[in-house]
Amino acid sequence: MARERKTNPVAFTGGIAFIVLGIILILDRLDIWRISDFIYTYWPLLLIALGIKILFFSDKKTKKHAMKFKRWAPYNFAESVQSDGSSRVYESKILGDISRRITARRFSGGTFFCLAGDIEIDATNMQLAKGTWVMHVDCLLGDIHIRIPENLPVLIRAQCAAGDINLKDTEGGGLFVNRQIKTENYDGAENKLLILTSVLMGDIIVV
Repeated sequence: MARERKTNPVAFTGGIAFIVLGIILILDRLDIWRISDFIYTYWPLLLIALGIKILFFSDKKTKKHAMKFKRWAPYNFAESVQSDGSSRVYESKILGDISRRITARRFSGGTFFCLAGDIEIDATNMQLAKGTWVMHVDCLLGDIHIRIPENLPVLIRAQCAAGDINLKDTEGGGLFVNRQIKTENYDGAENKLLILTSVLMGDIIVV
């Protein structure tokens, strides 16, 4: 009777790592994928992955258990009203979609993050507070769709590792795409918005 051969986990992991590394180096040599540019742009994803590991997965060596990863966990939402009456929004979700309508009369920026799901922000009826404000919209796996007022002075910087980017009817897609668009009225505007948005795998649409 033949004995079942057991695979050494360390050897298996090492073999997979060498195969992946070899493929990456070949793609780099053929100028199909510039790994140096990828590392420079997307290295913060390692910090995100480390944070997820710390928060949601237990450490078997120390036998310390982190937060349980619950699919039904509610998302985190907060709206902060400043002393001048301006409004700032924060929202995040682990699994599931974020859908938010912003109608603030004095919007002063915000942060939206989704681990796995779509982000849809309707800000067509929003008005900005006095000054230059920043809105961060980031997603690992999913699509981002942002609607903004037609004449809003805005600078949009978008990037994705795999997907399409559509910024006010200017399109581009593929792997490791970076796009930027600035409205004509942005530089001289008293109230304006900077949108920084990124996605690992998915599409970005800003209209």
